[in-house]
Amino acid sequence: MNQKLSQVQQTIVANAQYQATVTQHEANKNRINDILIAMIQEDDPERIELLAQLLKKQTEQAQAFVDDWNRQVARDERSLKLKTLGLLTFLSLILLPIFPIVPIGMVIYLIIWLLYAYIIKANHY
Repeated sequence: MNQKLSQVQQTIVANAQYQATVTQHEANKNRINDILIAMIQEDDPERIELLAQLLKKQTEQAQAFVDDWNRQVARDERSLKLKTLGLLTFLSLILLPIFPIVPIGMVIYLIIWLLYAYIIKANHY
């Protein structure tokens, strides 16, 4: 029961983080649009230059935010893939005495898993 409760809590936290991410991204887009509208309506060149600098700063912040989010999603996907591979390996080992053809598949699967893990580490650095 505690494990299910913990999973529910993790799901709620993940949903809240996602909602906060979407809200922050929308706020960034709205600020950028407001700055663009102000630049279009402004006649003073100095003020336009200040707005352009503010626009550049907001765009960099928004891009950094999106990049951080993409890194987190990629890290979570890699973690999920490795957990899935580990679970499949465990199930294959459990089924090894039952199905004698499994060792051939296990060798192929292990090679694929090791190559995949190597590629992930190579891409990580």
